Amino acid sequence: MSTNVPPEILFKKPTQNNFSISPDGKYFVEVVENNIEIDIVVIDIDSYSLFKRIPVGHTAIQNVYWLSSKRLIYESLGEIFAIDIDGTNATLIVDRMADQLTRDLYKLHENIRVNGVVNLLHSNKNEILIQTYDYSGYCSIKRVNIFTGQKITVH
Repeated sequence: MSTNVPPEILFKKPTQNNFSISPDGKYFVEVVENNIEIDIVVIDIDSYSLFKRIPVGHTAIQNVYWLSSKRLIYESLGEIFAIDIDGTNATLIVDRMADQLTRDLYKLHENIRVNGVVNLLHSNKNEILIQTYDYSGYCSIKRVNIFTGQKITVH
């Protein structure tokens, strides 16, 4: 099924960042940064109208991905969140903390991780592939279940 995308969306110069069209071609999503607040804006392409404006707070959003035509994931300061396009069912999938925490007071900063989505694994709809950077800058690749948050190290 083919849907015509209005040329105003395809050819306008984007003034914001992190924008994409849903897998079914019905929605356009864009991250809008105001002075203080950051919103995820979902536009219905067929009616060319605002479907939903989802306020996400003050933290910057690095990337937005479509898990399905009704669900998004986004990266924010090393964490990965999932949310429905109507603004409901917001969950933290991957946090910034290490899998095995150190209790040494002088090494607590070594528990912090930075995560990013590498692949959505369309062959397995329940998992995404992420890369995790530790305090020393070493990277590991993990498969993460988007429902439970369970991580399996691949490399």
